Amino acid sequence: MKQRGRRSASSDGMPPIVDGSPPRLEPPPYLSADEQRLFHEVVMNTPANQFSPSDQYLLATFSQVTVLLRTLAKEAAKADKETKQAKTKMLLEACKTQMQVATKLRLTVQSRTHPATAGRSHANQRRPSVYDLMRDGWDIDDDDGSWPKSS
Repeated sequence: MKQRGRRSASSDGMPPIVDGSPPRLEPPPYLSADEQRLFHEVVMNTPANQFSPSDQYLLATFSQVTVLLRTLAKEAAKADKETKQAKTKMLLEACKTQMQVATKLRLTVQSRTHPATAGRSHANQRRPSVYDLMRDGWDIDDDDGSWPKSS
């Protein structure tokens, strides 16, 4: 028997958000299917509170540039001698644009990490022990006395 009256929002099969996190951004309708897929992938691979609703257009631009970049890379790989240089130049310009937008969206490691933190973590790395090197297949019994080489 059908329900009478208006259906409630909770009856649509989607559980409500109960952890207090903001709803995830949805792609704008003007994006292609590949661009929408990439938009969802980026949104789902970042923390829920990383993007605000005003970031939707910048994220849409990132999706469009990334899909364009993939297309240009395929075209540049197939290009003949006459068009290879022009297609490679377009590819490099698209790469620059993608990197700029990704940095503004804080998708790159450089834009998410403070330089002091990155330097400190790099400085605190220890050299592998001899036992680690032996386990990984390094030959430490060389007769020349030099640093172990990979075998």
